[in-house]
Amino acid sequence: MRNRLRELFDDSHDEYSIKIKFIDSAMGREFGKKLKELNATGIAQEINGVEQIESSLKDGENNYPIKKHPHVEKVIIGISKELVEIPISIHGREQKYIFEKQKLRDKIVIETKDATVIKMRFEWGEKEKKLEFQYNVDMEKAKNINDLLEEYERMEAIIDLFFKKDVENKELEELRRWLTVSINYFRRFQKVLSTLKIKDEKINIKEAEEKEFLIEKLYLLLIENGKIRSNQKIKSINDVEIDKAVIGEPIFVVYVNEQNIDLFGNVITFYMVSSIFNAIAEDIKKDENGKKKLLFSDTDSNPMYRVYSGFLNKKEAEKEEKRVINKIEEYKEAKTLEEYLEQLREGIV
Repeated sequence: MRNRLRELFDDSHDEYSIKIKFIDSAMGREFGKKLKELNATGIAQEINGVEQIESSLKDGENNYPIKKHPHVEKVIIGISKELVEIPISIHGREQKYIFEKQKLRDKIVIETKDATVIKMRFEWGEKEKKLEFQYNVDMEKAKNINDLLEEYERMEAIIDLFFKKDVENKELEELRRWLTVSINYFRRFQKVLSTLKIKDEKINIKEAEEKEFLIEKLYLLLIENGKIRSNQKIKSINDVEIDKAVIGEPIFVVYVNEQNIDLFGNVITFYMVSSIFNAIAEDIKKDENGKKKLLFSDTDSNPMYRVYSGFLNKKEAEKEEKRVINKIEEYKEAKTLEEYLEQLREGIV
């Protein structure tokens, strides 16, 4: 692999020469400034005052004329770019990542060719013997979630190719962690789409970025069959049959409620099984239709909280409602969504 990297930064080329005739010496001096700028930055420069251009190929002591251009209207100079194919392996599949290489005055630059989602640039300083890395990510340029996943996996493979994993570098460690977290999230995203039978091609990437919290929640509930704790207090539940004798007493409540979620233009019907812990039955009231509403309170020393699970099938939710009492410890040990997200990002869940 070291030999492969050495080849990437190799500077041997056939030697071509160009002779430029200017209309006056001032234009020649201006050309010298533009040439320095080009060699330092690699940015193409427009040259003024050119009268004639001759090109030739040099082979040892011999010089072979190629072409003469006596009538010149506009000249732009740039440094040639060499296409470089870098082999990478993702999940055992061999691929080629196309880069462009430029030799500047005191550095060699290798950057991604025709990149849209993730652009990468490596600069090798020949004097400092130092490799610098820059990247830019534009998620909204991706076609879909799978496209994002593949782009991030390819970037991870390139990083592993250019930088050893045992090198201690805080920025590099943070970059690798960000890539791992992102890749794992996109994989969870795909599982949620598959479970809900939503086509990836229909996904708007900008909208997907705004749905991250919801996607993670659905993943925990539907794929991991998790239970999530919410510290938001429930003030009441409607349409209950309960005896007034429970007023003022601690009460454990389990119920199923239906929710409709709009996800990327798809309405998903979702059934939540909620368990209320540490609630105190405060009062029973009737609405105008004669249906009873149970009001809750709690104490500062033993605050109320809710734990919920989720199902796409109503019958499964109703079965879970009946099983909760036998799985009470499992529900009590539930963590908040924020705690689960932290575990997901650390690869614990």
